[in-house]
Amino acid sequence: MLRCLLTLCLIVFSCHSLSSEKTPFVKVTSAWNKPSLITDNDPACQSLLEDAQSKFYSEIEWGAAYGVRGHGYANTGEILDWTILGGYSLTSLHAYGKEFYLYDYLHNGCSGACERQQSLVSTSSFTELTAKQIAALAKNAPPAMSYGYTYAQSDTNIPYMFVLGHYDADIGQLFVYRLSPSATWTPACEINLTATEVPFNKEHSYFSAMKSFDDLYQSTLALSQGSGGSCGRMNTRWRWGNAIKHQLSLTLTRPWAMGGEGRESKNSHGNYSKMITDLERWSLTGVAEQKAFNGYKHQLGLSIKSLSQFYQQANHWHKQQSDEMAQLALTSAISAGFGFYMYNPEFSAGELNLRNAIISKQSLDTIKKIEFIASDIDSIAKTYYSQEAQESILNLAIDQPEVLEYLLQQGVSPNHSNAFGKTPLMYTAQYNLLESAKLLIQYGANTVANTTIPDDTCYYALNTFKMTALHYAARYASPDFIKLLIDNGAATYMKAESRSPMTEETPLDWFYRYTDKASAEINSHIPQESKLTVQQWLTPPSSQQLDKVEKDQIKSAIAAYQQGKVQDAYEYLIKALSINPKNEKALSDMSLIALKNNQFGHSLSASNWLIDHSENSKTVANAWFNQGLVCEQHQVKMLNTDIRHNILYDGQYYCAEPAIYSYINAWMLTKSTARKNKIISQFDDGLMQTCSVVLADNNHFRFYFQNRTILILRAKNNNTSPDVLFQNITFNYNRIDNKSLDKNTSIETINTYDLDDYVIEEVNSPFGFFNAKYNGQLQCQTVSAV
Repeated sequence: MLRCLLTLCLIVFSCHSLSSEKTPFVKVTSAWNKPSLITDNDPACQSLLEDAQSKFYSEIEWGAAYGVRGHGYANTGEILDWTILGGYSLTSLHAYGKEFYLYDYLHNGCSGACERQQSLVSTSSFTELTAKQIAALAKNAPPAMSYGYTYAQSDTNIPYMFVLGHYDADIGQLFVYRLSPSATWTPACEINLTATEVPFNKEHSYFSAMKSFDDLYQSTLALSQGSGGSCGRMNTRWRWGNAIKHQLSLTLTRPWAMGGEGRESKNSHGNYSKMITDLERWSLTGVAEQKAFNGYKHQLGLSIKSLSQFYQQANHWHKQQSDEMAQLALTSAISAGFGFYMYNPEFSAGELNLRNAIISKQSLDTIKKIEFIASDIDSIAKTYYSQEAQESILNLAIDQPEVLEYLLQQGVSPNHSNAFGKTPLMYTAQYNLLESAKLLIQYGANTVANTTIPDDTCYYALNTFKMTALHYAARYASPDFIKLLIDNGAATYMKAESRSPMTEETPLDWFYRYTDKASAEINSHIPQESKLTVQQWLTPPSSQQLDKVEKDQIKSAIAAYQQGKVQDAYEYLIKALSINPKNEKALSDMSLIALKNNQFGHSLSASNWLIDHSENSKTVANAWFNQGLVCEQHQVKMLNTDIRHNILYDGQYYCAEPAIYSYINAWMLTKSTARKNKIISQFDDGLMQTCSVVLADNNHFRFYFQNRTILILRAKNNNTSPDVLFQNITFNYNRIDNKSLDKNTSIETINTYDLDDYVIEEVNSPFGFFNAKYNGQLQCQTVSAV
């Protein structure tokens, strides 16, 4: 414990580091500011001001001092020698010889995250009042400005209500209301818990600290993208940003209370040490994320220095104590605005070390000693909750060609895209990294891949889609880079689409825009003397020429597929469909070839268009079957990982129903033995939601459970009714104590599907909801013979 006598205050603390969870004990007896009385309408105001000023120099948080619910405050503390009557859950008060009824009027907020409360009072029970009468009372009651309030009674036996402002201009204000005999809350006192005026001239370090805080706040905005929703009803990022802003202001006025006993620089999701650990993992997901994290750390150091200088000048604290107090206060402020409950990046074996080594620019020899499985890096990334964690690990190495080539040699896919389809080749175009682009193309990078509508349009507020690497190159890269892409199959006629305004633009359109001297953003890598040449390269074929190009691309796709060159066939079809998105031949081929190329979303998109628009029954049947193949693979993966139950691609959801329904639709349009066998295979015991039994009469039944329905497969000549069947079979699942499924509804047949010698009967489940992902392996056994 270090003790230092300061000019204006005595601070006692233990040494504290950024990674420590222990808060130093701080005792303050004076500072440059203190609470002041704004409104004085009651004899109690002066004593309440003295109470606030006394608490001001303690470590108690204002919410704990005056009874605001939430944020971990278990007790309301003490208010003078008054009696604490209760909080927002109190329903009545006795005063002036009669009973007063209380009502906690909750106002709309953001889905349980920022609802404001308002205390209403009446001499009539609120159970007797209508909603309209309650709303009328709310209009004349103190405004809803807080999460809650505290009722306390003075020595005169008059009840008062304490409200701590939580938003906008009310932040940092303590409002005290007195209960009147006429059942109203009368304004009594208003106390500003910090300084009302800043007694410093423009050259004072106070203002440089304020500027530094704004820079620090801006640096947190990029970080907060990795930890919660950027929009939506809970408005997570706004709430966290608001909390950080408020807490940063407290570092100037009351820093000793920001990490008080029991709080330790943390919020409900963890302390600062945990937050930094999570952010460090987040920073390993991409170049931009690493830049944002480094920018934050750099600015935090500057802000600590700036705040320490303010403490030294305003409070006359010694440098060492000022440094440590500034560090504690700022890390506490940042902690108030982060919670990683929506983000938990889990890297595959060895990947964390690999990413760290790449970002820290370790030698290739060091990197080669790290063991990892390339295919796991690509596949596991798709199961992450985080949008950033879907970025390819290659993006970290695009400015290190030797490392990039090593990763490609080990089998890391050059075509792994992020949540909106951006590939490593697009990143190299954005940063004009020619040598890295050559390596990616050498190892099979798709030069015509295009971006899509992201999985989370709330997280990615993007207006433009279907951008190709050539679009990025026209905007950011050199003539040599543009020529490299075109020489390796990039299509000059592919168009990026924007929503507002609705536009379709080729790479040539982007070239014109970003080489225009009047443009707000200019591609500085294209010299004046090269513009005409690049323009000629980027000029797309005429409309007459495009008809031939489209046919040639389809022919090339078929030839490449027959030769086993699935990736080439896929790229040819992308180009053909960019010319005519409704070409049924190309779409039909794409539904299969994209599937073979593990581009499940693209396969589903093509199949879905054919199902909705084609009039050729054979084409539609093939589309249904290909859709089933994709959904089946996704379904098996879903049972073993944390990925969502359906596939979202380019703004559309797919595989909402199990693959078996797609196979049944294919069979019903065009029957074949292969399709029938595929349907029957879905009832095999290998799937967790299936089981089978043989009754005493040798009749075989197979069951497929799907949420609230059950599919029953039986021989066509077996006429056992579902009611009789379910009376003779017991169903269990083995994840939780082999619990039996309780029958609670009657059997109702929904559909019957004829498979020639078999029948599938679809019934409403008599057991309610069942899902193998949550309930475990399904088991069934006979109870008695039919």
